[in-house]
Amino acid sequence: EEGMKLAEKINQSCYQIAKSECDNGATFEALEDEELLEEVIDWERCLLLGFATVKVASKVSEFYTEASRKRYEFMTKKIAETLKDNEAGLLFIREEHRLQFSKDIEVFSIFPPALDELHRWLRDEASKKEETKEKEGKEEKPKETEERK
Repeated sequence: EEGMKLAEKINQSCYQIAKSECDNGATFEALEDEELLEEVIDWERCLLLGFATVKVASKVSEFYTEASRKRYEFMTKKIAETLKDNEAGLLFIREEHRLQFSKDIEVFSIFPPALDELHRWLRDEASKKEETKEKEGKEEKPKETEERK
């Protein structure tokens, strides 16, 4: 519940997709360790300030890289713990991420221009399923009538 509220504040589009999936039975899982995320954000802010010396820039860059590595390791471990065999997961993350997925996870990357295509595909698939159900329902009725004769 708290995570969904946060997602809604951060990115309305991603929230709508996640909410729709959760409304259809999906589970919303926390993926971040708050402390690790905040450390990465702090080091990132330091990098944005600029430096007078290469020595300090190098040190801050090392700290940022190490904090990022720990963050992504935590996220990778969390995915491995929560995503079970034969389950699908949906992850909203920026393109430059350094997440390493286990070899048994098949990853489909969807980038912003393809997002509309994904929405269309999901709508089309839902429509096809409805049409199939309706056709099956119509085809079964005459069979039942014939069996009763």
